[in-house]
Amino acid sequence: MEAAKTVKLTGSLHHRINRIIKDYFSDRDAGIKLMLELFRSKEKFFRQQLSKILFDDLILKLENGNVYEFTEIMIKDYYDKRYREKKKTPVMEINTDDMDRASAELVEFYVNDLSGDK
Repeated sequence: MEAAKTVKLTGSLHHRINRIIKDYFSDRDAGIKLMLELFRSKEKFFRQQLSKILFDDLILKLENGNVYEFTEIMIKDYYDKRYREKKKTPVMEINTDDMDRASAELVEFYVNDLSGDK
């Protein structure tokens, strides 16, 4: 794993938020209900990871149906901090704002650069 080539996937905050909303909140009410259940069942964990104040704010945003702000906060204050860049240097960077293009770039990279590594 340490020797494996890595590709850094990037994207604008706006596109990332909208992609996550589409994936998790496409059925708005069901998505909100499931997310509230998850957050409440893992309350201790999220309070430790985020803070009591931020956790309470996120619950309130979900209860009010504000999935855009909920998702933005989770990306910036949880995921981006948790998964910030590692010490490994990626061999390339792909922007995911256009997923079709990003997929094609990744396939091309795999076919041209990685298929010979087997």
